[in-house]
Parts: sequence; structure tokens; C-alpha cells
Amino acid sequence: MPYIFITVSGGIIDQVTFYADGLSAVHALSKYSEKMNVERNDAAVYGPNGMIANTKDFLDEEERYVDNTLTVAERLESTNKPLYVIGTQKHNRGYMIVSPDAPSGYAEPAVALSHLGQMRKNYGGHLQLYQAEPVNYPLIGRDALETYNNDYYVEDFEYFMVEEYLK
Repeated sequence: MPYIFITVSGGIIDQVTFYADGLSAVHALSKYSEKMNVERNDAAVYGPNGMIANTKDFLDEEERYVDNTLTVAERLESTNKPLYVIGTQKHNRGYMIVSPDAPSGYAEPAVALSHLGQMRKNYGGHLQLYQAEPVNYPLIGRDALETYNNDYYVEDFEYFMVEEYLK
């Protein structure tokens, strides 16, 4: 998952740094908060679901630095729990999510791995574990979806049902 650390100086974006993991970005924010000029500077860390933390999380009531890295990291972990799915790309219809029973997604890695092991034993090693991420941004324009629906004779499609995914 991409995480973005943004610093602001005098109301203007000063620096943007990308991180592969949220903990590194939060650590950078903590270090920045420790040395920043509170009158002039600000910073925040953003993840796939929006803002995770800003400099206020590392300042007390008198705007002195307080190391709250663990508290912010706990918040980060609780909001970014992945969903695991077992799938195969070797199905004759393309990628398919498989499950020994309902549900087809797992919040706990131990349960996902236990089911994956059992399913590989019964059905083969081609099954793999994936992480599912919610899509929270527009994917295509309405024209492209209308073209697809026309080409495949989809009738009575209600576009407002997927409006958040249309550009």
C-alpha cells in the first residue's frame, strides 16, 4: 500500500515522500514534528483510506513535541487490516476466488493460511493467497461504461449505483 508524507512550509507544499509501509511514514512524521517550527510548518501522512496522522498528533497543548509514535502506529494498524482471499489464475474463465465454504474472504491471516493449506492439499498448489483492497476512486468514464454495456447488450443499467467509480 502506498503512503504519502507531505510537509508544508508557509502554507505551501514543501516536500512529498512516498513510503511502501505506513510505519516508516509515521516515523518520518514523528521526527519531523520534533524539529519543526510550529508557527510556519505542518505535515501529515496519508494512506489509501485518507489521512492517518498529522503533526498535531505529536504535539501537546503547549505545542511541544510528544513521542506518540506507538499510539499512531496502533491506530494505523487497526485501520489498515487487510482482507485475504484465496484465488487461482489457472481457471478456464480467468482469475477466480475460491473457498472451502462461505465466506470467501478472511480478516485473520491464521484462518486464511489454514484454509489455504487444506485447500492446496485437496485441490493443488496452484491456489494462492491474495490481499484485497477496496477501490475508492474513479476507474473509468461513464462513456466507456456505456459503450461496454451497449456492446454486451446490458439493459436497464442504473449508473447511479456505481457513480463513485465513474470519472
